[in-house]
Amino acid sequence: LRIFLWAIVLLAFFIYAMGIVMRRTVGNRTGEGNKYFDSFSSLHWSMFTIFRCFTDGCSAIDGTPLHVHFAEEFGIGFMVLYVFMFMIVTFGIVNLIMALVIDYVMMTSRRRSQEARGNNALEMRNKLKDAICSMLVKTQGELGLKSNSKRRVFSTVKSWYQQASRMANSTQTQQRRRSVVLDEQIARFDDNVKITNKVFAMWLKDAQFVKMLNSLEINTSNKSELFDVLDSDQSGELGVDEIISGIMHMRGPPQKSDIVAAVLSVRHIVTVVEDLQAKLDQQWI
Repeated sequence: LRIFLWAIVLLAFFIYAMGIVMRRTVGNRTGEGNKYFDSFSSLHWSMFTIFRCFTDGCSAIDGTPLHVHFAEEFGIGFMVLYVFMFMIVTFGIVNLIMALVIDYVMMTSRRRSQEARGNNALEMRNKLKDAICSMLVKTQGELGLKSNSKRRVFSTVKSWYQQASRMANSTQTQQRRRSVVLDEQIARFDDNVKITNKVFAMWLKDAQFVKMLNSLEINTSNKSELFDVLDSDQSGELGVDEIISGIMHMRGPPQKSDIVAAVLSVRHIVTVVEDLQAKLDQQWI
């Protein structure tokens, strides 16, 4: 609303300035017998006429085009000036106002999206943990978890998860209880379980898991690169905690904090390398 009001002020200021110019030039000739000059007989009529010329249509009292009469009266100089001012208002001020409004709307939308991602972070993390637990059960053969006890453990903890959801009195309490139950559920699997690129590719073929990634605003268009992005240590394997942490950090579009964090990390690495180089130089001297 504030941006819209300032846009109106900008347009009103321009119309006011043009109204003064037209009042002092055309309006002073109202007594010469040309009825079309009466539209600029006072400042407020001059401003209103200019506003109509830039918006609704530049017509005289009798409905004929006012700018044509002025072109016949003042010649080509008025025609050039009218076209120039019309382009300034139409392609300049109006587009500037639209750009300000659109920029404000986009900025507000991004801020609300960031706030929404922050508010539902725990809920989305729990849904991600639940999806990973389901995928661990579906691919337990490829992961070497062939024991039926693993499936029984999954069913038992799943019932705890549903019970915790029913017992919760508030959203935050519910999500915290879910988080505890899901952490216990994940802990009941082998801590040494590692997801290879082959197994992770099978996960990305699962419709429910891909749907979960889309709800987290994770770009799955190039699925082959997602494993490499999550594998920060380039070990060729992913742990459960590594997947959860990596995917949660990938939510939404890049933010300013992500860029600043990357720059600060690079500066720290450069400092560490310089110190290491200085120590090595001292040893070789």
